[in-house]
Amino acid sequence: MSSGVVQEADEVLVLCVGMPLRHVGELAKLLRDLAVVVAAPDVEGALTLLRDVHAGQDDPAQPPRAVVASALDAHAVGPAAPLIIGTLRIASASREVSVAGIRVHLSAQEFDLLAALASDTHRVWSFEDLTAQVWQTDYLGDREHVNSAIKRLRRRLAGRPGIRIVSVRGVGYRLMVGGASSVPTPLSDALRRSQRRPRTDDAAEDAA
Repeated sequence: MSSGVVQEADEVLVLCVGMPLRHVGELAKLLRDLAVVVAAPDVEGALTLLRDVHAGQDDPAQPPRAVVASALDAHAVGPAAPLIIGTLRIASASREVSVAGIRVHLSAQEFDLLAALASDTHRVWSFEDLTAQVWQTDYLGDREHVNSAIKRLRRRLAGRPGIRIVSVRGVGYRLMVGGASSVPTPLSDALRRSQRRPRTDDAAEDAA
């Protein structure tokens, strides 16, 4: 079995879909000796993992007892629809970004950072929340990794009219796209509900 998960008859499999790894780890500690906790990045990966678990059972006629803990909406049964904000289009399934129909080439980290910012353009993303969402680690007070990644992303987006990443001093960053609001998707809705919205006044854009 490629997943390496052995499913005993009386075991429960808890499948975490699209959840940060630190949350998966916390769940595994809570359910230690009670269930097998595994993670999948998306719905497609989850289905593959469940098929592997089922195929590896001594009695394939008895499906695994699985509980799904998901960061996605329950109705998200396929690849998430592209997130469209004005001229900005982000396709999470293919990890492609375009502005006004022109492809923008981003690194994996730059894509994750832009996707997080774009999931809620009405919100200022704090350094802590960006660290948890993009780097999936705890925020220890060092902002340099976020600031450096934002500078690289700004360079990638330079010359794209109407798209700005605005700095809010001492708080974090916000994506602004020509006054347009985002078209909600299951992923953006889930992110919006799971994160708090700090209230702050808009500040001048970072000169960097």
